Parts: sequence; C-alpha cells; structure tokens
Amino acid sequence: MFVSEDEADGEIQNCETCPVADMLAELDDDADNAEAWALFHRTFTRFTVDTHVASVLLTKLIDSRESEAAMDLVERFALLYDALHPPPEKKS
Repeated sequence: MFVSEDEADGEIQNCETCPVADMLAELDDDADNAEAWALFHRTFTRFTVDTHVASVLLTKLIDSRESEAAMDLVERFALLYDALHPPPEKKS
C-alpha cells in the first residue's frame, strides 16, 4: 500500500486517537453490527466493485441466510453505504 509522508506520520495513524478506531471499538458490544461491518468491509472493496464481483458476493451472503436475517443484513449494509458513500447533494 502506498502512503504519503503525511499518512506515514505516526500521529496521523495513531489508533489511540483515531475516531474510526473508537467507533469500531463500540461494536464490541453489538455482534450484529460488528458482523455487518466486517462483511461490508470485506464485500465492498474497490477490487470487488471494479470487477463487478460485489454483487455476486452479496447474493451469496443473502442466499446463505434466512429471509429475516437477510433483510436485516441488507438494512445494515444500506445504513453503512449511506454513511460511507452519501448521495451527491442536489443542486438548486
């Protein structure tokens, strides 16, 4: 992985001060959200999206669950997607 000099700076990459690390630590108390985050992170990488494999992986994840659990996972993925990739703001 290539990093800039700024990114290589230990202060910027310090897990103790990273807000993302704090948020992920909070998932320790929520197994469903922790699983959704882990699956989302592994399923929707730049590689899987660029090679159109993400939809295949998502289909397999959904097919391997009971209908209620599948819908729950899709809802959690939708929340993560909206938070990580918000839709562009509409121009007035």
